[in-house]
Amino acid sequence: MNIAKQKLAGIPLPELYSRAKTQGLRYPIGPFNIHLNSNIPNYIEIFAKLYAFLPLAVEPCVADFHLKINKKKGLRSFWRRQAVFSIDSVVPFEPYPYTHAFPLAEWGLNWCIGMSSHQYVILHSAVLEYKGIGVIFPAMPGSGKSTLCSALMLRGWRLLSDEFGLIETVTGHLIPIPRAIPLKNDSIDIISNFSENAIMGPVFTGTRKGDVAHLAPTQTCFERQDVAVKPGLVIFPQYHKSSQCQLLKEDKSTAFTRITKNSFNYHLSQKTGFRVLSKLIQNCDCYSAQYNGLNDIVDILMHLVDEKHRQTSTQKIETK
Repeated sequence: MNIAKQKLAGIPLPELYSRAKTQGLRYPIGPFNIHLNSNIPNYIEIFAKLYAFLPLAVEPCVADFHLKINKKKGLRSFWRRQAVFSIDSVVPFEPYPYTHAFPLAEWGLNWCIGMSSHQYVILHSAVLEYKGIGVIFPAMPGSGKSTLCSALMLRGWRLLSDEFGLIETVTGHLIPIPRAIPLKNDSIDIISNFSENAIMGPVFTGTRKGDVAHLAPTQTCFERQDVAVKPGLVIFPQYHKSSQCQLLKEDKSTAFTRITKNSFNYHLSQKTGFRVLSKLIQNCDCYSAQYNGLNDIVDILMHLVDEKHRQTSTQKIETK
């Protein structure tokens, strides 16, 4: 994709909205090319804030997903405004409240990626990189994954994804797809207070996941979104309000079972999925992490990756 040097933040908001409404916005999110149309000004305003460092395409090109976030038409729209998400003119979801266009679009793109990207083995996990080490955080909803992921990004880690661990099946590398991180309920204030550098979108109240606000990825996440990373650590996080902060070594057979249960398409990928995830667990150090606050667990994880980086650097020197 031919990418403009000018980032999305360099385009005046009226011009951006005009383009979104007419020819649309074309941009890459990791390996995917997106073509987005929208006639909802508030949606474009939030999009511009949270994806400020996103590069736009110079000219039309082949898109993986043609998305539209538009006002719902019809007589009903006069007394109850709604937003509609569509892909290739197909509407897979019921309309959302007009003011909730942004979370609808984010969840809609998640659905598109999860349903169609079976060239990768897909994990339900956060993925970050620090000092060249790829760290996978597979977790079920309610584990505190997004909160921990946000804190690490704000401490200098590179976000590859908060939602999807895309594993390239030949190399085993992790493919970045940096997106705004959806924070729910108490996590919104926790992250807002964790760092003054947190760029947050508005709070959307009463969604199907409660109150939701989105955290913008850092500039580095977009500048290096075409740089895959080799995985080195697999950490299963779990927030417990009453537990002590601790990091425990995970048995590899147990880790393999757990990670297959956190895969969106392991049952579809069959032999490929077994091979890829077996190799992943074999080549990574595996841990479970329990925590009741961010500062302690972030310090522990940074120390862990520092040690892993030193070991990796020493091994490279010894093999020369």
